[in-house]
Amino acid sequence: MRIIFVIGGPGSGKSTQCDLISKDYGLLHVSTGQLLRDEIVANTERGTKVKDMMARGELVPLVSILPLLLLLRERERERETRRLCSTVHRGPGDGEWTPFSPDGLPM
Repeated sequence: MRIIFVIGGPGSGKSTQCDLISKDYGLLHVSTGQLLRDEIVANTERGTKVKDMMARGELVPLVSILPLLLLLRERERERETRRLCSTVHRGPGDGEWTPFSPDGLPM
């Protein structure tokens, strides 16, 4: 399975580009922001924590996002769809941008 990551700051057009790319190439667009908003709407424990972080203007840590991606992977596994993921990633702590390898994502 191949995963393409589109990474950029808030409002940089990641979702717009991913929508266009997914239509042209038949990819499933996974927006981590939408996954988090869905958790908030579902009123889950994770959604409550995420809502509080977002209300304080904090970025949601990757450790809170990965389980959502793993759940999605399980739901979509049988479809064998190529994936396109738009996300904002910053390191823990001081909010500095940190590089990471998509190969390290357990998908």
